[in-house]
Amino acid sequence: FNLVISVLSPIATSYMPRLSFMNIKGDERGFILSLNRLLSITLIIATPASFAFFFYGFELLDILFSVQSSALGADMLICLSVGLCFLSALTVVNTALESKGKIYSAVISLLLGSVVKAVASYALISNDKLGILGAPIGTVLSYAFSLVVSLVFLEISGVKIFAIAKMLLLALAGFIAFYLPYYMVYSTSLLGSPFNSMIFSIGISVFAYFSLLALGYFLFIRRSVSKLHKNVQ
Repeated sequence: FNLVISVLSPIATSYMPRLSFMNIKGDERGFILSLNRLLSITLIIATPASFAFFFYGFELLDILFSVQSSALGADMLICLSVGLCFLSALTVVNTALESKGKIYSAVISLLLGSVVKAVASYALISNDKLGILGAPIGTVLSYAFSLVVSLVFLEISGVKIFAIAKMLLLALAGFIAFYLPYYMVYSTSLLGSPFNSMIFSIGISVFAYFSLLALGYFLFIRRSVSKLHKNVQ
């Protein structure tokens, strides 16, 4: 789970000088365009990783650890997979807040998220049906809450981004791309070996995911260019 974040964090950090420059220059449009570009890059990477963890949590852990450890950790990884996109978007939004000099706003959102984490985990772990699963569920809730708070602060500062809409669209593309190969290839053990079936189905899913993104991007650009020509005429 943290491996994905460790890859995405430097990307967000590398955008901070550009965002800060746009803010100092007073180029609000350039700031918003750069921020939305960063958010798109981050979520495009986080979404397939999230679905890979969700559908193949046990199998991925089994490659690294023993079967017993995989059995104990799979359900927790599956729960955490839901929060991967939340945390990725939160990293981007907090980077934007810091770039606009709203450092305390980012800190406040994280502190409030920590409170939600502590309260939710305490309440859920004490539930006999959930037990230790209450910890990752509380973590996901804390990421989601912190993201909402940071988005509110960003909205107050005058910056509008389409974080929720992008997350929903990418989640839809990810679900379509990952569910069908999982159901048709991996669950049926089409290639005999579970490992081979998993690698093959993940490969198909990643290809299908980026193909859907390319198709959507092409259709969007085509429609935008068409509207531009109409306006010129």
